[in-house]
Amino acid sequence: MKKAVAIALCIVMALAVMVGCKEKTAQSTPSSQTTTQASTGTSDTTQTAKVQEYEDTINIAYTGDLNSADPYYTTSAAKYMNANMTFRTLTTYSYETGNIEGVLMTDWEYNEDHTEMIGHLRKGVKFHDGTDFTSEDVVFTWNFAKDVSNVKGPIFNADGMVKKIEAIDDYTVKFTFVDKMLDFQDYCQEVWIYSKDAWDTLPPEQAGIIGCGPYYFAGREPGVKWTLTRFDDYYEGIENYPTKNLVFKVITEESTRAAALESGEIDIDLSVDTSSVATLKANPNITVDIKEGLSASFVGFNFRKEFWQNKDARYAIAKAINKEDMVNIAYDGGVGGKVSNNLLAPETNGYKEVNYIKYDPAGAKTLWDSLDGKKTSITLLTYPARKGIAEVVQANLMENLGIDVKLEIVESANFNALMNEKDFDIFINYIPCRGALMFQFNRYFADGGAQDQYGYDGTEYAKWLEYINAASDYEEMKVRFGELQQWLADECPLFPTVIFHLISAYRSDVKGFKSPGVNHLIDCSTAYIPKRG
Repeated sequence: MKKAVAIALCIVMALAVMVGCKEKTAQSTPSSQTTTQASTGTSDTTQTAKVQEYEDTINIAYTGDLNSADPYYTTSAAKYMNANMTFRTLTTYSYETGNIEGVLMTDWEYNEDHTEMIGHLRKGVKFHDGTDFTSEDVVFTWNFAKDVSNVKGPIFNADGMVKKIEAIDDYTVKFTFVDKMLDFQDYCQEVWIYSKDAWDTLPPEQAGIIGCGPYYFAGREPGVKWTLTRFDDYYEGIENYPTKNLVFKVITEESTRAAALESGEIDIDLSVDTSSVATLKANPNITVDIKEGLSASFVGFNFRKEFWQNKDARYAIAKAINKEDMVNIAYDGGVGGKVSNNLLAPETNGYKEVNYIKYDPAGAKTLWDSLDGKKTSITLLTYPARKGIAEVVQANLMENLGIDVKLEIVESANFNALMNEKDFDIFINYIPCRGALMFQFNRYFADGGAQDQYGYDGTEYAKWLEYINAASDYEEMKVRFGELQQWLADECPLFPTVIFHLISAYRSDVKGFKSPGVNHLIDCSTAYIPKRG
């Protein structure tokens, strides 16, 4: 019976996807806010209800397209944004409380030696296909989405962490780990839960878009827009989700987005360049939201070249770079970013203040001149979004070290691949501070890490991993994680420079939208507009 209901509901949803954004979907009644006013003149007090009405649709501009609504299909920022509204994960990190909090997994406990974890699941959750969320969906998702033959963006290191996952009952799961784990709940932040029934009854392109978030994917016009429609059976209710449709318009040009916002064609611009901030702030009908970012830019070194394995060479470069110049020149005097002295952003889980390498041009020159085989020219590799920082580094190194810096700017899509091929000396990239405690550092410093395309030898880092994982509990693990941050600041395999801000803007009557500091965390689901006259 459950599958029959699921099939019937999914046929309806499939029709909605086929219609996409070309037809307006019939909507249910929005949530209401009711106020009462007492009228006098009779012995009985009568009350008149005034219902708050909302605009049915909010139009939102973003720079890139959504190539799939399946959260495991790609790793693009648009994918994360979409999944934040259409799917739910097992846990999440709260940047307000600084804690890992339960979502579909409400609470959990480990056994004594932290080789097993029992997770208790939320009851009363329905998927967009009408079926109930149970432990079967968690087991299916884990086993299916860890396999690269099934998905394009599999669960990170799934088999390296979990030996076995079992459904104990409908709302209890058991994870058995490969080795001791103190922070598995951290990794559950990016485990979006599929509907097993959907995958049992539907083609992959339909099954992969069915989540249990407050909105469901309703269609896409490639290169133009995609639409999310409110799911009225959302488990938390719809009171905090007054808007029926969220339409995301693909507008790549900054000036076009700004003009569309000023004209009212769009209600929210998710990606505002610093060049537009002053103009938009001058418009009384627009609110500009500048949020301190969660992504830290850095200068890295090509460890495949023996010269850069010398810490003194790295220190000479670091001491010669003026981060204040970067903020003032590349980020409009601090509008678009601020100085960073740690590879993590301050709001990141486990962040610690560190002693850092300070700007010292005289000391940099002395150190550089003392090096054997010092270079008179070097190549800096980066991509267009980091060109402004690269030009500051180029000027600083020419002025303070007397070396010529050749900039090689490559397409963003090809940057990671070219890191393995190009003959460069230093490079500029960034760390998006999200995910589990050790997740990003492992990507850059562990042997075989996804971002270790610069030849870093992870032998010493592996010793730190062993030390951190030997902690007695999660809090001690975070203390040791702080010690690792100081070690990385001292070793300087990557030199942190700037945390760049996320700037968004919206029509001043838009309520309920909060900029999160990084594109991967954008969630427009609670945004609404009181009915316009």
